[in-house]
Amino acid sequence: MVEWSRWEGSCCEVETVRGMQLGLMVVMGWGAMVGALRGEGPLVASQPQQQLPLVAPPPWGAQPAPLDLDRLEPTLPPRKPSAQEKDRLKARALFAAARIKQRRGKLAEALRLYQRAFRLDPNSYAILEQIIGLSFRLRRAEEAVRYAQKAAELGGGNKRFFQVLADVLVQQGQLEKAAQFYRRALELESPQDQKTPEHVLIQMQLGKLYALLGRHKEAAVLFAQVLKALEHSEEFRITGRIRARMLGDVPTTYSLMGRSFVEAGMFDLARKVFRTAHVVSGDQAQLEFHLALVAWKQGQREQSWKHLQRYFELRGTTAGQEPYELLEKLFAQQGRKDLLEYLEKLHQKDSQNVPLSMFLGQKLFEHKHYAKAIQVLESVAQADLKANPGLARNVLQAVRLLLDCYRQTDQPQGIIQALGRVVDLQGDLSPVEEQLSALLKQPKLVEQMLEQTLQRHRKSQASFGELVGAALLALKAGKLPVAAKLFRHAVQLRPGAQGALFLTWGLELLADHPQEAEKVFHEAVQQKLSPENQPVFYLYLALAQELSGKTDQALETIKKALTLAPNDPRVFSRRAWILYHARRYDQARDAYLEVLHKYGEDYSSETVRQVVREAKMVLSHLALLRDQVAEAEEWLQQVLDEFPDDPGALNDLGYLWADQGKNLHRALQMIRKAVQAEPDNPAYLDSLGWVLYRLGRHREALKYLHKAVELDEQPDGVILDHLGDVYHALGEKEKALHWWRRALKALDPQQDAKVLRKLRQKLRRLGITSQSKPPDN
Repeated sequence: MVEWSRWEGSCCEVETVRGMQLGLMVVMGWGAMVGALRGEGPLVASQPQQQLPLVAPPPWGAQPAPLDLDRLEPTLPPRKPSAQEKDRLKARALFAAARIKQRRGKLAEALRLYQRAFRLDPNSYAILEQIIGLSFRLRRAEEAVRYAQKAAELGGGNKRFFQVLADVLVQQGQLEKAAQFYRRALELESPQDQKTPEHVLIQMQLGKLYALLGRHKEAAVLFAQVLKALEHSEEFRITGRIRARMLGDVPTTYSLMGRSFVEAGMFDLARKVFRTAHVVSGDQAQLEFHLALVAWKQGQREQSWKHLQRYFELRGTTAGQEPYELLEKLFAQQGRKDLLEYLEKLHQKDSQNVPLSMFLGQKLFEHKHYAKAIQVLESVAQADLKANPGLARNVLQAVRLLLDCYRQTDQPQGIIQALGRVVDLQGDLSPVEEQLSALLKQPKLVEQMLEQTLQRHRKSQASFGELVGAALLALKAGKLPVAAKLFRHAVQLRPGAQGALFLTWGLELLADHPQEAEKVFHEAVQQKLSPENQPVFYLYLALAQELSGKTDQALETIKKALTLAPNDPRVFSRRAWILYHARRYDQARDAYLEVLHKYGEDYSSETVRQVVREAKMVLSHLALLRDQVAEAEEWLQQVLDEFPDDPGALNDLGYLWADQGKNLHRALQMIRKAVQAEPDNPAYLDSLGWVLYRLGRHREALKYLHKAVELDEQPDGVILDHLGDVYHALGEKEKALHWWRRALKALDPQQDAKVLRKLRQKLRRLGITSQSKPPDN
């Protein structure tokens, strides 16, 4: 089924910043490549220009090459062509039309035709070459990346381009795909390439990726080759500058290498690189732990124990909790039961050792020694982060454990203080969602916590973080008046945070209590809180008003937001969403067309492109409401032009085709891809069942339709109707009647009027009366 429900709910979104964590970037050592791909600099800006040639954009699509029809389609045999062969023939026609557009300088139109041709012939590398080249020429870097991934899957491509593509994917945190493209770049090398510094650099980058992904044996093979090349640097033309770039932070890189060598059983190499890391870092404790790890992997328990004891004597911390995890394994091998006692003795001698304290606190908690665990963990949670900001992660981990300890021992005061620390660290309670869920199952404890926080505030004892934490907990517990009091008390303590607090407060209310959210956002705009956030307050006020059924007020409010942020695509598109949500469909269509007129050709950011994508998806639905099926399909085709693997568009277009009984083989492929992306999406499963039904594969269809019903507490009437159709096709009339009756009850008389009418006509035509008795199962 077409998944229209995604456009019916609240449209509030939280923007996230994609990127690698600092530690990962230190290990990987990659420079930013996104700007280069967007045409803001050299394509391989991070390469030393003196030693390595710059990589020019790939030539694909720069000038149309002579049309080679044999590459696109062999001569058709003298028989009736299959559906796939017909598609490839259509692809050839689109390819030819695209070439004409390209020669006339109409590059955007040509690109769209190439993209349509590729969907008809998804194994054609010749078409992909043109798509990737034109995307670059039109400065649509993200689009080029999506199609380049497909080129890699087909086994073709340009080595240098795949190297750059991998760099971009690392920046985005897509490590698996990045590894795939580094590997592809190596596969495309010539024998001469394998004696270049660029070759060694790719090996190093791929080795690091494999190590971070836990594929240590593959990483070890590459690292061994890199070490060999570094030993023969003149042969590979590796200068000091290239070596420095390749190794990055030397101790970290060599430690990463060593860990992979250990896991791969290459113990001599592991010891060698661990000792090299020690020469640079001078960290003897780290070396002792690494040697203990190697010995343990070799089965040398006594040697491992000696190195580990030396690590403890040196009071090392750089290895984190791993030495204590290794200690636990050694105790288990020896059958010793005194791990806790041993850890406590270590802690008495080195109480400021944070990794040791964390490990001991965890073990004490697991053995239900909650009082001792609290004592140890509190020392970590109260660490001075201004003096040592690197401890933030440990502090947060300690606070999580403290929450569990305080909850197990019914200490509301301790819980509130711990929640306050989380707020101070993160600004909200998102890191402790699991603990909050457990707390909410203890309503009496929650009431005690809230009351004690209010009492402490009256005595001027509650901190800002405690008040905010308690307010957020009150919201999740549905105690809105208490939450309001706590938020206002927090504002009194820290007036400068008023804007952020009102925004947090309103957003927490928006989904389930839009009328209360409206009051909060209205107060914020009235008081002109946080001038830099005024457009945001107006935006969310408009959404709250619409969700409360006040469409006209929402439209007036969004106008004010637009005067403050006229060029923000998210604000601009919300007027269209409000009209759509209010079911003013004609006005919504005009508003979404305005969005496309303003931003349709703007490729400056992914935010803009997502706004354009949403507009086209909704316009497709609006076209269907007017029975304009061809127009609905075209909007979905345009989404797939830019986002060829978009699950929503693949599903919706596949379903429309299945419902019309056309392009069934392509519809099946598209819907399978959507289900693969979201295997528990009832709408996608229904589409898969429906296209299988259309193909006459009825038993297969039942499997997916039943799963769609099971995943939804209140199954959609369309899915139930489809189940009835499948059972009727199988000759099981009583089961068909059972599901059709359920569909009659589930379908909405307004939204599903057409489906209801067809279902009633179907029942009358088949002579099925409402008195027929459905089966028990």
